[in-house]
Amino acid sequence: MKIHRQCCPAIPGRAFLFLFVVLFLNPFWSEAREWYVSPTAGPGGNGSKERPFSCLTAARDAIRAFRKEHPGSSGKGETIYLRAGIFALNESFTLEAEDGGGENDPVVYRAFPGESVSLTGAVCIRPEEIKKVEDPIFLDRIIEPAARPHLREIDLRKAGVSDTLSWKLEGFGRPYAASGVELFINGTPYRLAGYPNNGKIRIHPEDVIDPGIRNEKAYPGKIRFPDERIKKWPESGDAMVFGCFTYAWASDQLRIAAIDRQKQEITFADAHVYGISGKKEWNQYRIFNLPEEIDEPGEYYFDKSAGKLYYYPIHEPLSTDTILVSRLGSPLVSMVNTSNIRMEGISFEAARGIGVWIVDGSNNQLKDCTFRNIGMLAVRIGLGYDSFGEHQNNFNSHGGKHNGLLHCTLDNIGSGGVCLGGGDRKSLEPAGNYVDDCSFTRCGRLTYSYKCPVNIHGVGNRITHCQFNESQATEIYLHGNNHLIEYNLIQDACTFMDDQGAFYLGRNPSEAGNVIRYNLFRNTGRFGTTMAVYMDDGACGTSVYGNIFFHAGSRTIMMGGGSHNPMIANIFIGSPMAIHLDNRLENWAKDWLYKDGLFEKELKEVDYKNPPYSLQYPWLSSYFETDPKTPKSNDIGWNRFIGVQQIHNGKAAWGPVRKSNKIGKGISDPAQLPDQIWSKKELKAIRKIIPEFQPVAAEEMGRR
Repeated sequence: MKIHRQCCPAIPGRAFLFLFVVLFLNPFWSEAREWYVSPTAGPGGNGSKERPFSCLTAARDAIRAFRKEHPGSSGKGETIYLRAGIFALNESFTLEAEDGGGENDPVVYRAFPGESVSLTGAVCIRPEEIKKVEDPIFLDRIIEPAARPHLREIDLRKAGVSDTLSWKLEGFGRPYAASGVELFINGTPYRLAGYPNNGKIRIHPEDVIDPGIRNEKAYPGKIRFPDERIKKWPESGDAMVFGCFTYAWASDQLRIAAIDRQKQEITFADAHVYGISGKKEWNQYRIFNLPEEIDEPGEYYFDKSAGKLYYYPIHEPLSTDTILVSRLGSPLVSMVNTSNIRMEGISFEAARGIGVWIVDGSNNQLKDCTFRNIGMLAVRIGLGYDSFGEHQNNFNSHGGKHNGLLHCTLDNIGSGGVCLGGGDRKSLEPAGNYVDDCSFTRCGRLTYSYKCPVNIHGVGNRITHCQFNESQATEIYLHGNNHLIEYNLIQDACTFMDDQGAFYLGRNPSEAGNVIRYNLFRNTGRFGTTMAVYMDDGACGTSVYGNIFFHAGSRTIMMGGGSHNPMIANIFIGSPMAIHLDNRLENWAKDWLYKDGLFEKELKEVDYKNPPYSLQYPWLSSYFETDPKTPKSNDIGWNRFIGVQQIHNGKAAWGPVRKSNKIGKGISDPAQLPDQIWSKKELKAIRKIIPEFQPVAAEEMGRR
């Protein structure tokens, strides 16, 4: 692939004279509405196919100038063709309101047919800039002598990287953050050198010297590392750890303050909110950012003080290699209050921050795009959003309307995948933003605690016909109201998780009206307690119907003390327990119902006794007057249980669990399900509760 280093700054005022000559004295522009940009173009292009612009900013500014000269063209469509190659951006490509198109005449940034186009926030390293490591002092630090002859180095300062690009902590309770420097060769992400190479180090109770928590106040703790290998590590430096220190659902990163090689002790510089435990099998961690541990292909280390990146190549460097070192921490593309802009067939890759960020505006679409090797998020729609659903405006995240992704592929994303917001929680005005027909693979490459392939929030957004592949934790994390989750294939979730679900929402009874229907949940969890659908801590008003659950968790659906959550006409195959019911608001979680407690605060924030909440959710206005501590109106009926060890626990009245549920014969694959699951009489009864219900086969779930 052709590589061209470029910067796309805004065109200065004096350059508009040149643009005037190019645009208005050139007959090419009299009728044509197509523009061309090439990363290999030289200076002086006019945007034609024969003389393309060299960067996106030049094309954008040329269109702005053309519209000012021809007012009748404003708001109408343009097609900007991107020619083959890598556009290496030094700063965000920003589109604003003036850059949009018409509802039926959008502005389209499109890869030229048959050509591969990439926007990257990385420095593109030429193979001749790669040097063999010959510094004897550095080589002597490498623990594995056999690795030393293979090591290579890149002088990033000579390559144009002048800042330190330090790693910022990410983990449970911490906000999204841009990653540090990363290395990608031929699309393969390298990882920071550390120990162990495979798996993690188990923390045993006797290894916890100081748990780092006292009276629920956390402070940096200390652990023992009972291995002679520690004597080969530096006593101070930039080493960090990533692991699950107490709960599996609260993975975290911590910096190391000091290593005592003689005592074999590690003292942390940061506190983990729940302290350090060694009581569970998931209490494990990996140490990284240790140059001494560059001992196998695919590892690297960035020396900030020297400005050099050292790595162990997977194969000997070739002249044809594409070598990218991520640099840009701001979004590759920023769309602010734009409307009717499409980006098609473009790859967004190797950035430290976000691929595309959309704020406000409407009808903006990312179509047939690929997002890979991004350090933070592939796409954010709306304002800032942390791992617990808080954003800059608690009721309107400024995600605009009808913005979304269609037919996109996301792979190797650092902190989840898409943060999908929009809509107003005060007025319940929907946004209609969407993620449709997309696939998610290895989203959560760097951190994954409550940073999921899709975090959906706001009002009236949807996730449809997507395929979610293996994830260590939750695949879809929901906040807000009236969202639709349908026709998705959600498989291999929670592979390193306990007390977590492939889908999760909870602890706010006002977040109602959500629908989970016609999805195939497959192979959830490997150890601990895992769920396909987790309605946690008093969640209310979510409908779960028409789904197929195939070996989906130790407790397939978890209803944690809430009410008004119908679970109807689902198919459960191979579950240890199909539905967990509990009354936690009567016991350990009763404090949330106290006067001026958590739930009263959340409900008052949305004025729950008055419209629109009292109209859309009639049961909510009398929430505290109808004994909220006891679960109710969780209709469980017309479900089919095949190879299920236990239908439910808890009291049947907490459903109620209806007699219409049936136990069926064993099958080994959802595709073997018979066409007629429910009789005409049963369908009539189901539709009295769920009028829109229709039977859906497994092959209809997932990507089209």
